[in-house]
Amino acid sequence: MPQYNVKEPLQIPARANERYADLSLTELQKRGYRVIGGDRGDLRFEGFTVEDDGKTTLYRPVLHTSFEDLTDDEVQEIAEEVLAEAFDSIGAEAVEH
Repeated sequence: MPQYNVKEPLQIPARANERYADLSLTELQKRGYRVIGGDRGDLRFEGFTVEDDGKTTLYRPVLHTSFEDLTDDEVQEIAEEVLAEAFDSIGAEAVEH
């Protein structure tokens, strides 16, 4: 499955629990990243930061998808869609676990 680094920051419009900002020891040992699954691909990231404005930014997001030869704009669009769907479904917990 092709993977693409997401060039622009990915954020949710909420303050995630900073206790879960870094990967847990188990996450580090098993995979080295967290995963948010979506209809058009999986979004992998290595934790997050909470910004002063209350938004949460993913650290080093990578999109894994079956689509090939995507432009940077297409990668950004799909990654934002995956993140938005997860956030709409379960809120800030989408990035915490």
